[in-house]
Amino acid sequence: MAKQAEAPCFPAIELTHQQPLKKDGKPTIFFTSIEIGACSQQLKDALIAKFSNGQLHVMMVEKEFRASKKLDGHLAVSDLDGRHLLLVLESE
Repeated sequence: MAKQAEAPCFPAIELTHQQPLKKDGKPTIFFTSIEIGACSQQLKDALIAKFSNGQLHVMMVEKEFRASKKLDGHLAVSDLDGRHLLLVLESE
């Protein structure tokens, strides 16, 4: 039995197609003010957690965060890199 993929947390944001750009010889991405506004609106209830000594397991962080803040609503926890997690909370 195949596992069904979870629905994305956010609706897709249409980004304008741009030619590859460089600044100071390095690849660069520029976003329009509309694109930045759409992203910031979707992440207005988000937190980034930094772990100085390496990251804890995502499920442990979610469980402890829910317990300490008494959250019942939706909470998405995502790995950003070896030291940071993205926590997106429900707005209500």
